[in-house]
Amino acid sequence: MSYWRISFYIPVLSISAFSILILSGCATQNSTNAKPLNIGGKGLNLKSFSMVTVKPFEYKAKNSEYSQVGQEFAEKISHRLKNDFGSLFSKVSVGKPLESKNELIVTGKILNYHPRKKSKGNKKHKVGIVTFRAELILKKGDTGEVIFSAPITKLWAWGGTLGAKKRIEDMVKESAAASANTIARGKGWRPATEFKNTATVKRGV
Repeated sequence: MSYWRISFYIPVLSISAFSILILSGCATQNSTNAKPLNIGGKGLNLKSFSMVTVKPFEYKAKNSEYSQVGQEFAEKISHRLKNDFGSLFSKVSVGKPLESKNELIVTGKILNYHPRKKSKGNKKHKVGIVTFRAELILKKGDTGEVIFSAPITKLWAWGGTLGAKKRIEDMVKESAAASANTIARGKGWRPATEFKNTATVKRGV
C-alpha cells in the first residue's frame, strides 16, 4: 500500500468516529437520564394531575406495515412513566381518556417515520437517512385544553455497517424516554444528580 493511500484512510476513519459521537452522544433510551424536550421559557407545571392517559399518537401511515406506529409510541411513553419514576402518578394507562379533572392526557402526532431502506444490490446493506419526527401534546382531561406542546426530532444519516447500527426503533425509544422525562419533571421529579448538585451549592462547596 502506498503512502498516499495510507494518509487518505486515516483521516476518513477519524472523521467517521467523531461524527458518530456527535450524532449519538446525547441520545439515551433510559428515561431518567434522558434530556427533556424544550419547554420554552414558561416552564411546565403538572403537579395538579394525579393520573395519566396516553392516547395513541396520530399517524397517517403510507405503508400498512407502519400502521401501528402511533399506538406503539404511546405504549412506550406509558411504560416509561409507569415504571421509571416510582409512584409519581397513581395511574398510567393507554387508551381512551376518562375525562377526569385530575387526568393528564398525553398524545400528539407523528409527522415523519422514515426507517433505513435496504439497497437494491445487497438486501443486508442499508442506506439513506433514518428520521423520526413527532409532536408531543399534553391536555387537561376534563376540558381537553392543550397546556403544552413540543417537537420531537431524531435524525441519523449514515450508510453501510456503521449506519445499520442506528435503527428507527432506537429513535422511537429515545423519543419516548425524552417525552417521559419531560412529563416527570413537570410533575416535580428531578434526577438524584440535580439534588446533589443543589445541596453542594447551598453548602458553598
